[in-house]
Formats: sequence, C-alpha cells, structure tokens
Amino acid sequence: MEPSGSCDRADDQTWADRFRVHLRVVRNMSPRTVDAYLRDLLQFQAVLTEADGAWVGWQALDSMAIRRWLMLMHRRGISARSTARKISALRAFYRFLHHEGVVSDSPLERIHAALSPKRLPRFFSEEEISKLLLAPARSEAQAAMLPRDPIPERTRKALVLRDNAILETLYSAGLRIQELVDIDLEDLDWERGRVLVRGKGGRERLGYLGQPCLEAIAAYQAMRTILVEGRARERALFVNRFGGRLQARSIQRSFKIWLRAAGLPETYTPHALRHSFSTHLLDAGADLRSVQELLGHRNLGTTQIYTHVTVERLRRVYERTHPHGQ
Repeated sequence: MEPSGSCDRADDQTWADRFRVHLRVVRNMSPRTVDAYLRDLLQFQAVLTEADGAWVGWQALDSMAIRRWLMLMHRRGISARSTARKISALRAFYRFLHHEGVVSDSPLERIHAALSPKRLPRFFSEEEISKLLLAPARSEAQAAMLPRDPIPERTRKALVLRDNAILETLYSAGLRIQELVDIDLEDLDWERGRVLVRGKGGRERLGYLGQPCLEAIAAYQAMRTILVEGRARERALFVNRFGGRLQARSIQRSFKIWLRAAGLPETYTPHALRHSFSTHLLDAGADLRSVQELLGHRNLGTTQIYTHVTVERLRRVYERTHPHGQ
C-alpha cells in the first residue's frame, strides 16, 4: 500500500488523535461513540502487536494482516457482531487516512465477506400496536404506574396521559427516544400536524403526527401544568413528575409497565415502535425513499433493512397460506 503522505510509527498516535477530532467535530459523533471507535482501534493494534511481536504502523498494514486479525478474533471466541463493529471502526479510520492523503488505499478493500448476519429489527404487529396504545386507558395499568410512592391522583393522571402521548408520538412519527425527549413546545405545528425533529448529527427533519397522536398530546398538555407547577419556563414538551425534561431512562422504565399491561413481552424496547413505524409504512405500499426521509436516515442502505423485514413477512404468509407453500 503506497502512501501519499507520511504515517510512520511515531505518527500513529497523532493520526489517532486527529481522527478523534474528526469524528467529534466533522462527523458530530457523541463522545461515547468516539471513545468506542478509538477503543476498537487500540484493541486491534494490541492484538496484532501481541501476535506479531511488533507493530508495523497503520500505513504498512495489508489485507493479510487484517485476515490474520480476523482469525485471531475467531480463535479467541469474539462474537461476529463485535468483530464487525471493530471492522467498521477500522474502515472509518482508513477512509479518514485516505482523505488526509496518508494512504492511497485501504487494507480492508478486499475484506468483503459478511462478518455477521444482519439481525432483522424486531417490530410490533398492528394488533400488538393497538394493544399497547390502549394500555394507558386501563385502570389496572394506571394503578401500576410509576412512581410507586404515594403521589396526588391528579399527578398520576398527568403521568398516564403523558405516557399515552409518548407512545402515540413514538409510533406516529417513528422517533428515536432521544429525538422525542428533545422536543420543545415550540417544535409542535398543530395546524399542519407535524413536529420539528432533531436527529443524529444535528440533522433536522419533520415528523408527522396523526389525529390520534395530536389528540393524545392535547390531552396531556391540558394536564402538563400540574407537572411543571413552579417551573413555568420549562420548554420541554415531555416532562417528569418534578417538571424537568424527561430522560430516556424514564421512558424505558415506563415502557415495560405498559408492555406488561398490554400482555406483551417485556423484551420489546421503545425503539421497536420506530421499527414498527417503518415496517407498517412499507407494508402499506410506501416507497423506500419516503421512509428514508421520515426516519432521517442519511443513507438509503440503512433503510433497506426494512425491505428484508417485509419480504420475510410475505414469505411467512405465503408458506402459511398457500397449499404448496411448504
């Protein structure tokens, strides 16, 4: 691999540090994600150094070194999923080095084999969605609503209405949890039935809210004043019992309560509502590009996983219903 710049062993740490800045500033990744990328690079370097007795430097690595590392990962019992994640970090690093003129090509260019089967996202059926969205209206479910310590009945009612609006909004607009908790009051466009969404990397998009969702939000907002009493300046749409912006962990805890109330497996996560949003749109005939825009995916390939879901669903329907389907 002929370099077009310089990247000797003394420069390795320098380029890793520059890569960290690139991920944080240019790609706007979270500190946690950036740390994970750098950790994967360091672990890769450590494994090959231990195996070969020396480190040749990022510039001198070739595809044989990558394959040797893959073999070592397999022998050490590292899962295919973890290995694939590390490969992803390496690809990103070598794209960066190539862009900076340090290398002319990447040792990963010939590593094409699928390292792990793509796991199809888990989603709710339309029947399960109906059960989940009806759960907050059930009195026995409300009785189990967190927090368990005694609170005024009107506060409990406000929390139930809030969670009902959260479930409706996650499904109606296909939001990530963080996107939902970041919604401010002024982001709602009641007239057009939509909401401004701040996605990954600071990218903004519009999420659309159906009539059931708008009605749920309106019912919650009528009671929101109970929760923000004394904190009238709070701009977050969804708040906790003390009037502050709701956090993702709280949504995850409450979500399990509503799953239990609906008689659904507690292994589902709130993100399954986003998967359900995408799958149900495609099942109903939506085009892939539109779903990509609604989800806020930068690359169409990320959205295409849902076509595999719908194709697999059609195959199961065929096998179950066609006389010669099996």
